[in-house]
Amino acid sequence: MKTIQYIFILTSITFISLSCFDDKGNYDYTEFKDITIQGIQTNYAITSYQDTLHITPQVLPAEDSYNYLWTINRNYTNANQGFGDGISKDTISQDPQLSYAVKLPNGEYNLTLKVTNQETGYSVFYNTKLIAQTAYSSGFYILKETAEGKTDVDLHTPKGKLENLLKETTGNSLAGKPTSMGLIFEYCYINPQISKYDAPRALSVCSENDIRVFSLNDFSTIFTYDNLFYDGKPAGEKPLYLYPNTYNIGYLSTAGIHSNYQNGLSIPSSGQFGLPTVLSGNCRPSRHMAVCNMESYIFDELNHRFVKFNFNAQVSVFSEKSSTGETIPYSPNAIPANYQLIFCGPNTASEYNVYALFKDMQAPQKHYLYTLKAELSKFSNPISEVTEIPTSLNFNRATVYAINEKDARIMYFATDNKLYRYLIDEQKESEITLSGFEGGEITYISNRYWLSSADKENNFNYLAIGTYKNGQYKIYFYNMTGGIPNGAPVQILQGEGKAIKVHYNSPLMTDNNKSGANYPCSF
Repeated sequence: MKTIQYIFILTSITFISLSCFDDKGNYDYTEFKDITIQGIQTNYAITSYQDTLHITPQVLPAEDSYNYLWTINRNYTNANQGFGDGISKDTISQDPQLSYAVKLPNGEYNLTLKVTNQETGYSVFYNTKLIAQTAYSSGFYILKETAEGKTDVDLHTPKGKLENLLKETTGNSLAGKPTSMGLIFEYCYINPQISKYDAPRALSVCSENDIRVFSLNDFSTIFTYDNLFYDGKPAGEKPLYLYPNTYNIGYLSTAGIHSNYQNGLSIPSSGQFGLPTVLSGNCRPSRHMAVCNMESYIFDELNHRFVKFNFNAQVSVFSEKSSTGETIPYSPNAIPANYQLIFCGPNTASEYNVYALFKDMQAPQKHYLYTLKAELSKFSNPISEVTEIPTSLNFNRATVYAINEKDARIMYFATDNKLYRYLIDEQKESEITLSGFEGGEITYISNRYWLSSADKENNFNYLAIGTYKNGQYKIYFYNMTGGIPNGAPVQILQGEGKAIKVHYNSPLMTDNNKSGANYPCSF
């Protein structure tokens, strides 16, 4: 009974004590207002080091007061921000209207506006993209032989033509006739101007006697022949081709196959090369090679064999048997010594194949087309077929060859400065009539394409025909149906000299793996 009385007394005291406090809570509720941002585009393409980005957003409700914060960060694809000089949420303005002088390398950046209601503290974010371009970041690069027999490059942009870039930026064209030109989507190296890793898009230019690698941010020189190697260039070597090989940069020279393992800023590198890859019997690669299914198929002229240079920078010879252990009648390691490789190219119209065309130097009217199956990560015998080209065909007298890489099993060639197609499966040829074609010496044929789904506005799939006449080149671009040109040329580029190679550069190209899958990397 005493326990019950105690509980009753304690409860009464607690109730009386609580009733002595005043309720000082604030129950004046403010109606919630959402924030709406209008007047900002989904993306902005800006010429860096030249243009200022102006954005005037409309923020609703208009009668409220807001704080503004504009930030930018680089959208590195698969990049480890622990490496390199990645921009991470840099504040560029706190004004309602953005006025930003763009001084950024080529690339795609995330631009964010944060708007905060000053009264409630409520914030919303609006994201858009800034595509930074320079004078060198968009258009068609033309490798050419000059009137003096030297090597130089023109750039045809949407805004005009930049001629003789090597002479204009370095003081001289490269000595010797042009050998090759490669587009590397990300070339990682240590940039001496910032003392950090950098990974711009790059252009490699090889002549008979020299090589240079240029940054496509500003066409500055990344490497010359003198500093491309750790310990100096190998004695007696001549450059052939420098290009992207998925997770490494490949460099082919008469000294062998060199590699630099890198993947932009996610796997950084100095960008320089060491000794060539060691293979039994050494190796002297042909510049006629094919990149197919993420790997390179290279012909070793020294040992008359095919070798594979894979995405992980491994170089290996092929076995004699197929992937299922079957014996194949054609050896990849004993191509007849009298055969000379004159063309090599990939075709993915129905499956991954590489086609290699050989001329019999003992009987120059005879040609043999080898079909190699491009099986990823396999080093079994890739040769599935060898076909002798009928001697009656114009194909055997051609001066220039190319292949349709995407849409049809067709090869192209020029004989007597006329364009023909060769149907690989049917072994038949026919002349192609070109609308709007003005003739001349045909110096170049290629299937040029850029098919990235992230850059559909700039997608194309052309047959490119290059001619030389009266000291001038012309490049005709044709749309195709089933691998056959249709209609008038979509575009004609022209300039001084003889065109040897064409590369397209888009500001939305990213890393070597992704961009290389949507762009022709073979020479």
